[in-house]
Amino acid sequence: MKCYIITLSKTFLKGHRREGEPTGFKQAYLSGVKKHTLRTNIEYWGKIIDEVNAGEAYLSVRQWSGKPYASKQDSEIGRHYKLGKELFEIDPAGVFDIEGKYLPMYGEEHLSFNDGLHPVDFYSWFNKYPLQGIIIHFTDLKYSVEWKEKLEVEPINF
Repeated sequence: MKCYIITLSKTFLKGHRREGEPTGFKQAYLSGVKKHTLRTNIEYWGKIIDEVNAGEAYLSVRQWSGKPYASKQDSEIGRHYKLGKELFEIDPAGVFDIEGKYLPMYGEEHLSFNDGLHPVDFYSWFNKYPLQGIIIHFTDLKYSVEWKEKLEVEPINF
C-alpha cells in the first residue's frame, strides 16, 4: 500500500511571533487535541486524501526533528486510513472562510484550538492574505456542517 508522509513542525517557523519555540503539535496530535492540519497545496493534498479514502494509500504523520525541510523526520507518530477534508480561504482582511461559511473568531470550537494552537499563534502562523488551502481532518470533525449561516465578523489584527 502506498504511504504518504505529512510532517508537523516541532518549532514555530521563522517570522512567527514565537519563532523557535516548541509548537507542541506532537503532544497535541497524540492526545487528540490537534484534530487537523491546514495545507495550502489543495490539488496535491486533495489527491492524497482521495487515495487514502479509497483504500489505496495511508497517511503517515511524523514530526521534523529540527528545522522543517532541513532536518530528518522523527519516526511515525500516527497513521490514517480515512481522512476528512474541507477547503478554506483567508480573505484580504484575514477572515477565515470554510466552504462558504465564515469562521467565528472566538469560542472553544475555534479552528485554531482544533489545530493545536491558541488563536493568537494561529493567526500569526497564517498571516499572509489572501490564502487558500485545505483542512486535512484526522477525525470526523467538519466545520461546514456545524455552522448554519455566514457570520459577519470584524477582522482581528494581532
